[in-house]
Amino acid sequence: MSPFAPRPTSPGTPPGYTNADINGGYGCNVSGTLAGAGIVATAQYHPEGDGTFSESVFTLNIAGIGVCQYSLEPGTGTYDVSANGTGLAQAVYSRQSGSAMSCPVVFNSHLSFVCSGARITANTCDIATLDPGVLLSGTCKKPAPFLRTSGATARCLALPRKKPST
Repeated sequence: MSPFAPRPTSPGTPPGYTNADINGGYGCNVSGTLAGAGIVATAQYHPEGDGTFSESVFTLNIAGIGVCQYSLEPGTGTYDVSANGTGLAQAVYSRQSGSAMSCPVVFNSHLSFVCSGARITANTCDIATLDPGVLLSGTCKKPAPFLRTSGATARCLALPRKKPST
């Protein structure tokens, strides 16, 4: 259950974003500083559309420490989005094997975000951390849908082959 209370809408208010609009896989690029050390990072997360994350991984390259790999502690990832597309998220991550030994064992993350795109798809979200001493920001995007080619569609997309000249 999300610790963020849903915001009621008043009658006559046009519908806006809801937690249901933030769902599916997202990939993120992140950069900034952690206690003064430069960071570049990537993240993947999978919001369920109900205010929770089912899975998430976060990989950071921290200057002076090395590469730190984290995965979501089950049951800790929550988010809440307002009708205008802004929101808050939080999660607890645990260090994974293969990480530099100096990486913190646990990484708590509190984020603000703003999403854009069609209300039903929320395909891009800009993020920023809210934790003291952690200045990270980035952009998370849903991947473009893959073109599925089968049957007649594949035939329509295939270019005609030239016959070799004799």
